[in-house]
Amino acid sequence: MKTVDCDDTTPSRPLGQSISDEAPSNRAEQIPLRFFSNGFTVGDGELRKFEDNKEFMAYIKRGEVPPELRNLTSGGKQIEVRLEDHREEEYKPVASQFKPFGGAGYMLGSPAPTVVTPSKTTRDSPFQSSVTTTSGATLASSDTSDLEKRAEQQLKSSSSSTTIRLRLPDVSTPIRIAIDLNRTLADIRKFLNENVPSLQSNQFQFIEPPSTKIKHEDETKTISEAKLTNATLAIRRGS
Repeated sequence: MKTVDCDDTTPSRPLGQSISDEAPSNRAEQIPLRFFSNGFTVGDGELRKFEDNKEFMAYIKRGEVPPELRNLTSGGKQIEVRLEDHREEEYKPVASQFKPFGGAGYMLGSPAPTVVTPSKTTRDSPFQSSVTTTSGATLASSDTSDLEKRAEQQLKSSSSSTTIRLRLPDVSTPIRIAIDLNRTLADIRKFLNENVPSLQSNQFQFIEPPSTKIKHEDETKTISEAKLTNATLAIRRGS
């Protein structure tokens, strides 16, 4: 199974909430959230219909823990919500006792998500643009602020500009890139390649939510021509 898009490693101390695995007593409780062709389940609970749980799903698509699950973090206990994609299957009730999920998948934090490398390969998911995948180095919140300032200095020089929100693999929350309308995604690619350690290989893609890949040849279009004014894009590793 693969996110997230959603953005790969979140800081070890995400904004708004700390996630720690430093001691067994502080280990997060893991709750699998499984998506089927006819609905989804929380843990080993009963099937829920998507149309009856729109608010719940809105939190998940934003990479946030829904309130009903967030209550489980009382007393300092953390929670990991791991998304499993079984949408090619129809849910069939099983009689089993809930136990911590032993595989791998998405992990959502509140308010910022963390994503771990999945063990199962899945199709592109609508949740990918909202979460991050785990790997390599991380960027602290202070680093993201510096990154935004450098982007404005290098990519914005006129009043004809816009702001593009980017979900990076190493940042828990989107960064805001101020950029001239006559510049291109190729300019943003060059900037990220030079300023984000984990993207120096240049092997990454721009993704429009929910999961549309922007073709490399389209990266030479101006921001205005590509109709990316005030857009939100995700960065996904891979060519």
